[in-house]
Amino acid sequence: MGYILFCDECGEDKVCYVGETGQNTYTRGLRHMTNYRGRHKDSPLWKHAQVAHGGSLEVSFSMLSGCTMQA
Repeated sequence: MGYILFCDECGEDKVCYVGETGQNTYTRGLRHMTNYRGRHKDSPLWKHAQVAHGGSLEVSFSMLSGCTMQA
C-alpha cells in the first residue's frame, strides 16, 4: 500500500515522504514516529524537523494512505 507523510505545520503542499509498505499503515506510521522521536539520522520526518523547524520534536505529521504508486 502506498502512503504519503505531510507536515501539518507546513501544510499539505509540504510532502515529507512518499512510501510503500506491506504492513498496515498504522504500524508503519508508528515506526516513522519512533524514528522521528529517536532522532534517527535516516528518518525523513526528523530530517524535515531539522531543516524546517529547528530540530523540534513537537512537529505534527499526518499520513494519507491508499495511494497508488506510479513509476
